[in-house]
Amino acid sequence: ASHSGKPTGLTQAVYGVVKRLAKDRLILPSEVSRELKMQDFQPRAKKFSTSVYLTLVRLEKQEKVTRTIKDGKRYFMLRNGHE
Repeated sequence: ASHSGKPTGLTQAVYGVVKRLAKDRLILPSEVSRELKMQDFQPRAKKFSTSVYLTLVRLEKQEKVTRTIKDGKRYFMLRNGHE
């Protein structure tokens, strides 16, 4: 496990969902959470949706995804050039 207390698998799992679903459309963090649960991803964190959101923000800092605010909601999308 990483020292941040987050399961290392979460970042890869979240990024995997973004790569699959948000190549050419915006996706909400709640959609990512729902997709992970459908894949039987076992969340270790109690506040799973918060962990997913923070993971998306971290991926944005790594320039793997972009964040857009539309109608007061935060959407994410795969950054161009990342496969």
